[in-house]
Amino acid sequence: MKKKNMLETAILFGLPLSTQKCELFSQSEIADLVKHVPPYLVLTDALCGYRITDDSVIGDSQSGYPADIDACFVFAKACYSEIECDGHYPGCPSLPLTEIARSMDQSATLFAVYSGKIKDKNVPLLRRITKLKGGSIEKFDPDSSFWIWVSLQNGEITTKFYISGHQEPIVTISGWSYDVTEVMNVHSSFPLSVPSSDECEDAEFDREDIMKIIPQAPPFLILDCASVFQDEGGRSTIHSCAHVLPEMVEGHLGKNVILGPMHYSRALAQSGMVLCARVFGSSEFVPEVSSASGLWYDTGHYYEGMNTIRVEARITRFTDKRTIKIAVVSGDVYCCGRKVFGAESMNYIMIPRCQHPATIENN
Repeated sequence: MKKKNMLETAILFGLPLSTQKCELFSQSEIADLVKHVPPYLVLTDALCGYRITDDSVIGDSQSGYPADIDACFVFAKACYSEIECDGHYPGCPSLPLTEIARSMDQSATLFAVYSGKIKDKNVPLLRRITKLKGGSIEKFDPDSSFWIWVSLQNGEITTKFYISGHQEPIVTISGWSYDVTEVMNVHSSFPLSVPSSDECEDAEFDREDIMKIIPQAPPFLILDCASVFQDEGGRSTIHSCAHVLPEMVEGHLGKNVILGPMHYSRALAQSGMVLCARVFGSSEFVPEVSSASGLWYDTGHYYEGMNTIRVEARITRFTDKRTIKIAVVSGDVYCCGRKVFGAESMNYIMIPRCQHPATIENN
């Protein structure tokens, strides 16, 4: 019955699942393949399969995997709770883009393993995302039904995120690329890195200041402090420090309490918001990420969850027209002195504060 319901849901979204051969995976089966467990794992069920044409399977039925990866697909369901979204738009929790990307990463990983690109005995590690494209900036209730479609498009693993009631995907991410490692190598541990007391005392903004600039609060807000200044080239730049709560890391790569790209991307995204709000005026605008490109992750080093995350980001260009203001931010993320994550560009659109979902919902 669950498989039938998922097929019917996919068809409602216009996805090509009417003539498919597929199998249903439970959350525990998904966990075995993607190497994440709850609470970090948010996928609850997934249909994995490949297209059939004229009653003939496209692929190798002997191996259980399609010979042609073009025929493979994944359709997964994700469930969130208000706890995971608490602090994103205080007073009216909304599903944030970084959480959407987390379920899309897990779905893309499942696709890579199921299609045979990654052997299930290895640990898949996200290496790069080519492009992220968001939809409209609006409030998404965390208790809604969320679905992810994964397929190969133009030779790239592409994910599309759907929400019940929306015919079109609200987020599309393409170019998921993965490295693999042996399970035993994931248990590497490193000395904890913490900021000096002077580091936050000398910062321009502490956490209380940041909460006044952008509509975010703990636990979703992980920035401890930040400073905005002009670099030698005259670009508006931000340096910030962040910490991730242990429960946000729990289940990432199984029992390992290890930071990953979704934790680093949150620190970078929040830093970019503070930077843009400071430059364009926090009383007038709320910056929100609308798209991004060239996101990469160092898959060779893993750091414990309580380490300090440091961000360096700058505005590389901006469009300032009467009807729209967009800033392009590039940045790098560091942990224990090593560059571990970066983005070639994160595009922020300035939403008039009076039109932002957090303002509307709280009025």
